[in-house]
Amino acid sequence: MIFYQDKYVTIRRPYGTSSFLRIDWKETTSSLSDFHFKNIINILTDILEEKKIRKILANGTNNFYVMPSDMQDWHENDIIPRYRSLGIARIAFLISTELMIHLDHDTPHHSQNNGEIPAVRFFASEYEAIRWLLE
Repeated sequence: MIFYQDKYVTIRRPYGTSSFLRIDWKETTSSLSDFHFKNIINILTDILEEKKIRKILANGTNNFYVMPSDMQDWHENDIIPRYRSLGIARIAFLISTELMIHLDHDTPHHSQNNGEIPAVRFFASEYEAIRWLLE
């Protein structure tokens, strides 16, 4: 079931599951503005709240948007606390194999966020990401 779609992203609940929300970023994100990114993340958070979904699969294999530092600050200070207040338990980021090779494996994001909620992990395998979400 698709909850939101535009030229940059599709936000949906995969058929056959109600346990997680899937976000598929599109190649057009190379022209995504900060304003539109912020709008999409707010829509996503509203959907999570309305549908009471507590796990997220973010498919970034086609995402070309680079979040500048002010947007990172906004995300960390406004969105992450909102995720916590909603009880978001897990976020799995699906990224390209090439990016996975360059990911710093010692960062808390690669592990389980040292017990923090939400737990965040990066995956090159969609199967592994979904398996982790469904645990």
